[in-house]
Amino acid sequence: MASTLDRAGRYSESVEHHPLAAQYEGAYFSVWAKECFVRALLECWRVEEARQWLDKWKNEGRVRALEMEYWESLVDKAAGVPPRPGYSGLGWER
Repeated sequence: MASTLDRAGRYSESVEHHPLAAQYEGAYFSVWAKECFVRALLECWRVEEARQWLDKWKNEGRVRALEMEYWESLVDKAAGVPPRPGYSGLGWER
């Protein structure tokens, strides 16, 4: 199913109907590819969609805790949320 843009220029489909969703469901989908996908969403200011994907992967147990912490820091940074206390700062410019 192809995505369509609404009048405000936003994609109308949810995460489950994303045109690339089938590729991101495979068991062989690499950590690098997931990171590229999350970064691409953030570059398009699609922070909430990136959060939905992270929640989906976390609930399915498809990623390690350290990877998830890093990706969550990227999403938080895009949303303007400061780093958590005690966090190593991955993904944040110094």
